[in-house]
Amino acid sequence: MKASRKAWAGAVALAVVLAGTAFDVRAGEGPSLEDRLAQLTKTESLTIEGKAFLRYWYDVKDGDAATQGEGEPHDNSFEVWRFYFGARARVLPWLSMRLTSDVGPEKKQKTAEEGTGQEGTSHLHEVSGESSYQLFLKYAWLEAALAPGLTLRAGIVDNPHNDLVDNLWGYRFVAKNPGDQLKLWDSADLGAYLRYNLPSGFGTVAAGVFNGSGYKSALDTDATKDAIGQVVLAPLSPLGEAFAPFQIAGFVQAQMTGDSRERLITWSGFAGYRDSWFMLGYMVMGRNNRPAEGKGDSFNGLGHSALLRFDTPWKVGLLGRFTLYDSNSGDSDETPASYEALAGVSYSPAKLLSVAASTALTWDDEVEGGAETETGVRALLSTELNF
Repeated sequence: MKASRKAWAGAVALAVVLAGTAFDVRAGEGPSLEDRLAQLTKTESLTIEGKAFLRYWYDVKDGDAATQGEGEPHDNSFEVWRFYFGARARVLPWLSMRLTSDVGPEKKQKTAEEGTGQEGTSHLHEVSGESSYQLFLKYAWLEAALAPGLTLRAGIVDNPHNDLVDNLWGYRFVAKNPGDQLKLWDSADLGAYLRYNLPSGFGTVAAGVFNGSGYKSALDTDATKDAIGQVVLAPLSPLGEAFAPFQIAGFVQAQMTGDSRERLITWSGFAGYRDSWFMLGYMVMGRNNRPAEGKGDSFNGLGHSALLRFDTPWKVGLLGRFTLYDSNSGDSDETPASYEALAGVSYSPAKLLSVAASTALTWDDEVEGGAETETGVRALLSTELNF
């Protein structure tokens, strides 16, 4: 009976505190809602993080005149595109960790044996089948400071080049960066890499080894692993603060195989400038495959992308990008180059919320004797919730 009374007393006290907090917020007194969330989720040694991408898309044209043409049904959908939730912790002054889950609409993965050509290449996991929501571990790593400026990160780790482009692009909740969208690389994978911060903020150098199959195919047991390397430089930083935001970067991910197996190399270069007002970037990217004799055809993918964002003090932003990718630049008659143009406007009334309305156009080069195609047009309303 006493325990029950104590429980009721505790519940009443908690209700009073919550009611007082709500009244303070309505009355404009005390910390803001964002500050209160920060107090709940962020401490010196532990940060709870969450992020949700919600969107509605509508296909004005599906881009395939051969199957639907003027009679197309205009596919559309509401989606929780991605939901991330997890925590970062500083365990020791020299040791930190991160654990982040990822929920999103996924499709059944096609194994290498089921595909042909590029889709059948080891480590390339194309998708087919009905969509469903699935839960993955996106990040699960430990990071140790080995020496001043030198760290080792191991576990399910981020792809450092994907992070660089995503952070500069800044509109991951609208569309993935072009390399990730084209499945040239994975945003995270099992493995480990070393990162060294160059003196005077001149840049970073990273090198490591990944499974090569991505975090959604974590238990990759084949004999082929991928070596990765990245260099990020701010070459103009000695000239002053106005030049420091200019960055150039190079990235390579290569299968470590013997002469009897195929060699797959993914690479990218990036140059960009971002300050508080705008970001302008250019990325070149490619994938080259040299299979062993009698093991299929070689291919040389090549792409270019220009990215632009403009931020204003009025919390309104503009976004745009143009991407060209030819999956086999040496045989363009059979594999047409694909194009995407994306443009939109965003509004961020608070750190917790961003909303963007955008339109994406996609089309392919015409192929002699191939199926007729038309421009695909998709309208998107995208929202990011972040805490």
